[in-house]
Amino acid sequence: MLRDGGYLLYALLNRAGAHPSPARASQFYANPTTRVIDYDFNGLHIVRAYWITQSIQLHSELCQLAAPVLSWNDRWGTLYERTQLEFLPLAAEIERRYREPLEQALAQVLDAKLVQLTVGDVRVGARAA
Repeated sequence: MLRDGGYLLYALLNRAGAHPSPARASQFYANPTTRVIDYDFNGLHIVRAYWITQSIQLHSELCQLAAPVLSWNDRWGTLYERTQLEFLPLAAEIERRYREPLEQALAQVLDAKLVQLTVGDVRVGARAA
């Protein structure tokens, strides 16, 4: 490695963390029922809307914390309240729509596991008898 001027070591270390893992793509770009990854968000408008609402909530809470320090007095309070009145119902609806397919997929997996456990218990019971 030293004869090559450290290039091999550099290449190995550079590649170790250069690319994101497939877990992120699976979480953010995959259809929860088929697990097909779609990087173009075709048909995944709810997923995109969910993450945008999460971003807006995080940003508005950060601004709420920073407002006293930055002397954003009455104007910020009024803007924050008006924004929350309009935003929170939309965010709740987006979260409901986002969670619905995830909960359905989880229910299918749990039902399948329950069937396997039930079948396994029956077999064990039959062997023991």
